[in-house]
Amino acid sequence: AVGGLVGEGDVIIEKCRSNVNVLGYNYTGGLIGRSDGVISQSYSMGSVTLFEEAETAMGTGGFVGASANSISNCFSASNVIGNSIGTYGGGFVGRREGGSIENSFSYGIVTGDLCGGFSGSGYGNTINCFWDVETSGIVDSTVYENDPIGFTTTEMKTLSTFTDAGWDFVGESANGTEDIWDINGVTNNGYPFLAWMSTGIMDNEQFTVDNYKLEQNYPNPFNPTTTISFSIPSMQDVKLSVFNSNGQLVKELINGVVNAGMHSSTFNAENLNSGIYFYTLQTDGKKLSNKMLLIK
Repeated sequence: AVGGLVGEGDVIIEKCRSNVNVLGYNYTGGLIGRSDGVISQSYSMGSVTLFEEAETAMGTGGFVGASANSISNCFSASNVIGNSIGTYGGGFVGRREGGSIENSFSYGIVTGDLCGGFSGSGYGNTINCFWDVETSGIVDSTVYENDPIGFTTTEMKTLSTFTDAGWDFVGESANGTEDIWDINGVTNNGYPFLAWMSTGIMDNEQFTVDNYKLEQNYPNPFNPTTTISFSIPSMQDVKLSVFNSNGQLVKELINGVVNAGMHSSTFNAENLNSGIYFYTLQTDGKKLSNKMLLIK
């Protein structure tokens, strides 16, 4: 079992995050590989990749590889990169082994065999959970009980989609006063985000990013998707753009105000030709660039 934060365990995980790339065979997840415990108000980014040689995978999920207990108020932006043999993957959870998942969503790309937009296989209650049918590339999910719902990107970035389902957001009291979720159209690529991400641990000086950094995209070379990560020391205007070898703008991934800390964005080059591309991070005082290679 391999996870960005925990491999496997009967543990309590609350208000935690993972922004790393995970590679494994079985029970592989962005935050935790296999969970028998309780997880709440946590999220994952980066990518979750199944070894190409793996002939049978028990679970490959953007957030958790396999879950047998309880998950609530969590999300995954992780890309799930499976294979053509036996991925059994899902945008949020690879394999369900009972328990429940409530008020959670995913919007990462999902590729591989036997994959679902939210869940790959198994059983268990899924209550008020959603996934993005456009960014994931999958319009179905294989959970059998209380199926999650697939929405378009526009719907997934609309507050009422979630408040109508009873999610507790900042600024409303009809669904509770804990203020678990927030949305502002910019943070988390415009999707809902956990309120503690901007008001809790992220403000602790111990965890403050003190410089600008543009990471090498992963995977690289890539086909057709890759994840670009960067960090900034303070809230500011950010533009993250992709250019071809002739200097022509190919895609503007981010253009707006972004909170301090680590961030990532997915670039999909499905309609582009093989070759070298450049991605540039422009902020209030910095301009950083890296190159990447698309091979089809």
